[in-house]
Amino acid sequence: MAAIALATGVSAAAVSFAAEGQRPRDDAMRQYLQAERPAQITRVAIDGNTIAIHGQIPPSDATRWKLVELPPHQSSIDADDSVEVASIDTPGSFKHTVERIADGRDRLLSRWAVISTDATGAVLTSHARYAEDPTAPPRQPAASKKGMAGVHSGDDLPELLELGVKHITVNVHLEKLISLAPEGAIEHRYCGKTYYFAPDTIEQFDKVFGFATQNDMVASAILLVPRLDRKTELGRLLTHPDAVDGHFSMPNVATAEGAQFFAAVIDFLAARYSRDDEAPGRITNWILGNEIDAGWIWTNSGEKTAHEYMDEYTRALRMVHAIVRSHDPHSIAFVSLTHFWAQPFDPSPLRYYAGRELLEILQRQCEVEGNFNWGVAHHPYPQDLFNSRFWEDTLAHDDFETPKITFKNVAVLDRWLHQPRYRFNDRVRTVLLSEQGFHTPDYSAEAEQVQAAALALSWRKVQPLESVEAYHYHRWIDHPHEGGLRLGFRRLADPNAAELHPKKFSWNVFRALGTPDEPAATEFARPIVGDAAWKSP
Repeated sequence: MAAIALATGVSAAAVSFAAEGQRPRDDAMRQYLQAERPAQITRVAIDGNTIAIHGQIPPSDATRWKLVELPPHQSSIDADDSVEVASIDTPGSFKHTVERIADGRDRLLSRWAVISTDATGAVLTSHARYAEDPTAPPRQPAASKKGMAGVHSGDDLPELLELGVKHITVNVHLEKLISLAPEGAIEHRYCGKTYYFAPDTIEQFDKVFGFATQNDMVASAILLVPRLDRKTELGRLLTHPDAVDGHFSMPNVATAEGAQFFAAVIDFLAARYSRDDEAPGRITNWILGNEIDAGWIWTNSGEKTAHEYMDEYTRALRMVHAIVRSHDPHSIAFVSLTHFWAQPFDPSPLRYYAGRELLEILQRQCEVEGNFNWGVAHHPYPQDLFNSRFWEDTLAHDDFETPKITFKNVAVLDRWLHQPRYRFNDRVRTVLLSEQGFHTPDYSAEAEQVQAAALALSWRKVQPLESVEAYHYHRWIDHPHEGGLRLGFRRLADPNAAELHPKKFSWNVFRALGTPDEPAATEFARPIVGDAAWKSP
């Protein structure tokens, strides 16, 4: 799902949208994230079927303190709508224990805060805080970073073995999973309610995830929420109420019903694809949405500032994270980004965002509400998707202010995540290069060699990067409806050829990467990319 775009030349002034006084929720969210709070929720610990909330109350003239719960469909700035859990009569340290399952929902997904009441009404006196992230030992890396993007059950899966693939991404369209009627459906119980899923769709996912697991491939699911008519039952449940455009929607975390339904769908997937016997296969990485910095196109929730947008997206990401980690503590939830970094895809500040800005907001949310082990699913396409010569990119600079992060400067992302502020438990966060590819303008020998040279150089550039766990190439076979892009290792269908989809020159180069054949198979690329680029990946 490549976002086709050329350079926009957006100014820094355009990126920094001055919303103060114009959008009260944006102002409130900024103030919430930056202001100090007199009270604290110091720890939220899960212990089997209970949750222990620890906090600290300072001396105050407030007439009453309350411990409150904020379910996932509520913003942290909506303290007036929170659920009162307990009254706190005296300042100092406190601990309060609640049941994990209450009112038909899992409070693992909630935040907890302190409010005070005085003559002016309720005041949010602490930041809200999530349950602590369950610790897990570092997971074992796959045998190679080599991956393929967009794999599905109809593909020639054994060819992945021939190519040496060790990672795959799979697009999971949530609406295709769901059945609204019980007849013939797969049942799943979540928080005391039964949900239904389509067996034909699940069978297809079992095939591809099962194949990956049986062959020691790490599978990443890209969770895609449809933008459906809100007048339909499925649209009301899944689609964000404010979604008005774009290919996909933000998950519906705006309503209690929508958040609960989304949680049930994720719980079904996590339970099925984290089983100890691994019979249906295993999903290890969970990528929420596609290219969220181009939110208007790929993760629409209407016009929002970056803070308003991330308030909702982070709540959905936290839900995915908490649910999948409860089934497999090695699972990680990922944020999906385009190659735009310090500048957005488009200068419309309520529709498109700088990728770096979104991660900065996410990290600040972690600092005030509790850190968790999110990762980055980045798409370092060339700055012009129709020009594979990324080593000539002019908007990919070697610093944190770079407009774009392409393969030319992909080490910038690794360096940025190495900063102490962005680590998790002093470990560098995980990066999946979950979608990128190189265009062949035609099927001439020269065009195919340039594509293969870009492949060879990009592979060299990611090998030393500690944070990068996987390099997923997009795509396997050229697609006739991808805006004119021909990114595949195989050509469009040719009924007159020996193979329906003839191999490009890059097919054999990709097969050789990470094997003893790599040096000989990639030496052709040196004169194409130049000695300087080849020697200094």
